[in-house]
Amino acid sequence: AAMLRDGMVEMRRVMDVMPQPAVVGAMDRLNPVSHNVGHLLGREDRLWNVGQAGLAPSEALAALEVTRDPAPLPWEPAQAAYRDVEQRIAPWLDALDGPAAAKPMPWHNEPSSVGAQLARSATHFFAHAGESMAHASLYGTRDIGMPGDFAHVAAALTD
Repeated sequence: AAMLRDGMVEMRRVMDVMPQPAVVGAMDRLNPVSHNVGHLLGREDRLWNVGQAGLAPSEALAALEVTRDPAPLPWEPAQAAYRDVEQRIAPWLDALDGPAAAKPMPWHNEPSSVGAQLARSATHFFAHAGESMAHASLYGTRDIGMPGDFAHVAAALTD
């Protein structure tokens, strides 16, 4: 859970320096970063906020109308959806313990566990953060030095 929280921080750090050409996918054959944010949030909101925490789907995310078509999404609403999904997932992640992480959880009709899907989610965030930063660099954005400080993991290890 702590690694997922740090992955979310990394993606947010990248979003904070994202140039507009990367947001809208100005370079041919590269998905707009705004679309990648919507794609990323779709899985995380569905699995954690709806599936595990029992919350209603994010209204901010639903308003983006994310589809498989990699069309650009409006950036400010995408950032608002990111904040919404992240803030809503935080209490559930903070309360997660070992037995809850070991709980079985189906994934695409295959057996899995909450912990395995948390690891997949953390990897999903780090992968899209790296991809997005590379996309930003094509427009001259300085590398922000990824990954940054793993504050959530460090806190979990000292508790």
